[in-house]
Amino acid sequence: MGQQGKGAVVRASEEQIKALTQQAQSSNGGKWKGKGPFNLLQSRSVHSNKFGQFFEVTPNDYEQLRDMNSSVSFAKLNQGGMMAPYYNSKSTKIVYVADGNGYFEMACPHVASQSQGPQTPEGVKESTGYKKLHAHLSPGDALIIPAGHPVTFIAGQNDNLQLVAFGVNAYDNERHFLAGQENVMNQLEKEAKELSFNTRAEEVEEIFNNQKDSYFVAGPKGI
Repeated sequence: MGQQGKGAVVRASEEQIKALTQQAQSSNGGKWKGKGPFNLLQSRSVHSNKFGQFFEVTPNDYEQLRDMNSSVSFAKLNQGGMMAPYYNSKSTKIVYVADGNGYFEMACPHVASQSQGPQTPEGVKESTGYKKLHAHLSPGDALIIPAGHPVTFIAGQNDNLQLVAFGVNAYDNERHFLAGQENVMNQLEKEAKELSFNTRAEEVEEIFNNQKDSYFVAGPKGI
């Protein structure tokens, strides 16, 4: 039992990986039943249009992910496409850039609280808003998107952008979009819209429903 002294992560040969994969597939009859390997891209996409595709498997779908309370997703943004701004209700996402180039923006209250706002009696600054974080993305980059942080991803004009994300605390997480036909503002009552934006609800609805696509939309030029 003490022969393996290389730690928790070791290198397996191609033959060993193939053998383990075949054994797992044969154990569940070659069909996905929540155990064994699963090809994410062979599942039905959560959403797909001319600007991109999104695949995801969650703890609600997959027994082994349920044990770890995690999720796995893959997003492909076509050239010039953009993922509509959204935030996750519970899950923190670890995003890895698998291929392509692009750009991301995220609204972060923690950065804002460190640089703005009055001091409280305990010496902690109160947040007065969100600060925009942004950076270009290239293969091999990784970033963390905490729960409750609005974020968007944009593919370059000459390259697709492929992202793999691992969700932590993923059980019962909900993805809330801030733009597009599935935006969270559509869930608000008329009075709540008027109070939030200090204008008629019809004007608010016209602005938020102006974007006819969902999930993936046309991105800004020049990124």
